[in-house]
Amino acid sequence: MKKFVLFAIKVYQKTFSFDHGPFSRVFQYWGCKYHPSCSQYTYEAIDKYGLIRGAWKGTKRIVRCNPWSHGGHDPVE
Repeated sequence: MKKFVLFAIKVYQKTFSFDHGPFSRVFQYWGCKYHPSCSQYTYEAIDKYGLIRGAWKGTKRIVRCNPWSHGGHDPVE
């Protein structure tokens, strides 16, 4: 299941993502304000901590990515 979710994230990044996919050149200012991007953060968290804990960390990160956040460098810990 973990490998399937990681594969699905990679497919999303290559197709629909404003940060990684073909839309990145058109919508370059609509990307994630954090580095690494939210999808990459979730990918790394699931890879490091497993599906449940990694998905929880990724969800918390996506909730933090809002118009009032400052963004910046936020690695998976």
